[in-house]
Amino acid sequence: MTDSSYNVPAYRILATARRTGCTAYDSQYLALAEDLGIPLYTFDKRLIERSGGLAFQPK
Repeated sequence: MTDSSYNVPAYRILATARRTGCTAYDSQYLALAEDLGIPLYTFDKRLIERSGGLAFQPK
């Protein structure tokens, strides 16, 4: 892995928060996963329920 960062624009975070009802903190991770086209793994059940099928609980 290399050192890298990814900037999620504020408008994407806020749009995701409005759409899902999640906090801006959680929405930042959802928007990042959407932008990168990858699943988001979390133990946060509320986030999983509101993610629209993007978030999953690790097994």
